[in-house]
Amino acid sequence: MFDQALIEEALTLTIIGLSTAFSLLFFLSISIWIVGKLFADKSDQVPEGEVSQEERNKALAASIAVATLVEIHENSAILPTPVPR
Repeated sequence: MFDQALIEEALTLTIIGLSTAFSLLFFLSISIWIVGKLFADKSDQVPEGEVSQEERNKALAASIAVATLVEIHENSAILPTPVPR
């Protein structure tokens, strides 16, 4: 039904194609990482031991989310339940 040589050629080409694609992706990833390290703006880095404004904002957002969920959970007994239509 299928020619054995055709199947072998198809598998060989598939392996070569996938290997090429993933090799190029790996090379591009390493290249981007190296360029990022070489040209990183040193003024944006926060000294060790200090917390950046972005980290403070994330912590504040997380604490607000937790407080909101706790408040909703505590008051959920008095909230009306939706009536199915």
